[in-house]
Amino acid sequence: MKVYNVIFIFYFAFCFLFLNIWGIDAIEERIDFDFFADSETYMMLFRADLSLSELRNLNFNLLGPLSVLKLLNGNYYLVFFLNMFVFYTAFKKIISNYNINGTKFLCLLIVSPLMIGSVIGINKEIFSFLVLALLLQYNSTRKTKYLLWGVLLSFLVRWQLCVVSIIFALATMSINPFRKRRFLTLFVLIASISIIYPLNLSSFSYVDDVATLGAENATEGSGLFSVLIQIQNQIFGYVIAFIPKALFLFGGLIFRFNKVFDTSDLYNNLFVFSQSLFNMFLLYHAVRKKEWLRNDFIYFGFIYLVIFCISPIFAPRYLFPVSILFACHLSEVSKKKNYE
Repeated sequence: MKVYNVIFIFYFAFCFLFLNIWGIDAIEERIDFDFFADSETYMMLFRADLSLSELRNLNFNLLGPLSVLKLLNGNYYLVFFLNMFVFYTAFKKIISNYNINGTKFLCLLIVSPLMIGSVIGINKEIFSFLVLALLLQYNSTRKTKYLLWGVLLSFLVRWQLCVVSIIFALATMSINPFRKRRFLTLFVLIASISIIYPLNLSSFSYVDDVATLGAENATEGSGLFSVLIQIQNQIFGYVIAFIPKALFLFGGLIFRFNKVFDTSDLYNNLFVFSQSLFNMFLLYHAVRKKEWLRNDFIYFGFIYLVIFCISPIFAPRYLFPVSILFACHLSEVSKKKNYE
């Protein structure tokens, strides 16, 4: 048996015990232990027994998790088993299609502070992992079926992920004359958003509004973030705001180290803070070499950042898939260029 399979078995057992001892009680709010983001909100909406049309009117991004809960009748254990199945399936797809050290990659995944909340309760992040795996499998094999499955599943996660999926596919396809000019592609994408977004502010006002449903889990904003939003709302403002905003979302909570023992907001003060530290470690290893953008994992991660950092909501967990992509890069055995 491979080492990573042994590690996965132990991780599965640990998470199962975690679910039994703390997980269910925390999501049911019987104990104050916020290791998750929106799981309790999804359970509340599931018990409200809303129809699919009502959910669609409330927020399209709710359809995925609520559909899963309806399918599994809201059973915590079935949700957990599904999450772990998705986790392992996505993991295997990636290590089977790329020259990646499976043990190292799995260890990076399970030490990621936000992963525990992603596998315990109903959430979108674990399904984002599967979307990434399908898109990476398409990128490796060029079999259209994986792209179609990835795009279809992304609709049930977040519509923004669908946009990311399509842009990544277009940017890396062989008939794209700018396929190898990756920095230029990213700049054009950012510049285009810098024009389109300010001209359609009313249309984008609902972006990521699902984050507001979990008011008790909302992350604190800051004066800097508000300023970046104001800059972004101007023509060509996103060109200026993107890099600081991406850094702020991806690792900005490292500056809240003084609150790490404040249990009044455990999810943000401990879990998201720790994830921010981990993200900075991954980011350093992602960009420390001169030709870093030639790597598919890093390129995919930056396309994701460009699209998701448009959001006016301060929700660092939405960038969790970028952490997974950077972990892929860090786990590569061969440093050969893989963008062909």
